[in-house]
Amino acid sequence: MDKRTCSIEGCEGETGFPGTARGLCRPHYRRLMEHGDSLWVRPARSAECSVEGCTSPAECKGWCNKHYKRWQVHGDPLVTTWHQPKPSCVIADCEGIVYGHGLCKMHYERWRIHGSTDDRPTGNYDRLYALDEHYFDQIDTPDKAYWLGFIAADGCVLERGTLAVCLATVDEAHLETLRTALRTDSPVRRYTAKSGKREGTQKATLFVCSRHMTDALISHGITPRKSLTLQAWNGPEHLMRHYWRGLVDGDGTVITGRNRWQVSLVGSKSVVHGFADWVRGVIPGTAATAKPVDTIWFFGVGGRVQCRAVAEALYGDCSTALERKLARATALIAAGPPWRLGHENSPESRLKVSATKRRQHAERKARELEGALF
Repeated sequence: MDKRTCSIEGCEGETGFPGTARGLCRPHYRRLMEHGDSLWVRPARSAECSVEGCTSPAECKGWCNKHYKRWQVHGDPLVTTWHQPKPSCVIADCEGIVYGHGLCKMHYERWRIHGSTDDRPTGNYDRLYALDEHYFDQIDTPDKAYWLGFIAADGCVLERGTLAVCLATVDEAHLETLRTALRTDSPVRRYTAKSGKREGTQKATLFVCSRHMTDALISHGITPRKSLTLQAWNGPEHLMRHYWRGLVDGDGTVITGRNRWQVSLVGSKSVVHGFADWVRGVIPGTAATAKPVDTIWFFGVGGRVQCRAVAEALYGDCSTALERKLARATALIAAGPPWRLGHENSPESRLKVSATKRRQHAERKARELEGALF
């Protein structure tokens, strides 16, 4: 194929290559095909967008990038529908965003379930499950103080007016006791944890729906997302041991063994320091102190004498407690003066233990001597 120079005056481009024709080089031939003129020149861009009041630089068709995209999507560079504020709920004094039928989500759900957007009057409507909504209005009995502490540890107040108490299935009977106290027939539901450190474990949960009850709990310091902010309840002195027993049943430990004894509690700074002050009233002069552990606090007493005193103060003559921790505390209280748990505290038992220790010591020495000789 012969190579010749482009026919456009002043252009030294060659023809005869693929993409060239009519005596034109590739750039001039492309301009001819796309614009109908081999001498077409792109018009100079205007300095600013042609939309009145817009000072952004023009990008295409005399518009800035923003107005050009609006024209591409809506056919009009002046459309601003997505910037308009969303309509508010039609209920007077409600600023919620419309969810359905002109109502916000809260009023829509009220209308869908109850047929009215009005607030449900407390205690004067038909509940799905029975409930003593005024149970926590005033904490004036040992059982109320106990359940307040237990819910502070293992309960959860949700913002929508729901109380949830979740325990391992081994403690499901304790939820039945709570149901009896609250006089509710709401069922205890079982489920399997699907995520987290306890994935696959069985859980039992009691849900109670009552805005009045959750407001009462909030007034006593049990707020939503309370794990790190829970404030210790400051109630009558004769009820505080029941309150602390509920917290220990939920977030504490009672350890009894042949070589270790401990009564402890973990939680927020306010709760743990409050428990520490109460324990110091039971055991004056104790050296135990509250300590931070990551984002929570820990306080515990050890030793047979101190643990027995705290266990007796918490669980002695109590009407309500978690069965497995009550059993440990009862064993600790029933044990005699400082001597090993599981052994009868009598001269005969002490002589028997001493004889066993002497025999074990003699056998150990004999083995050491035999090893040294051979």
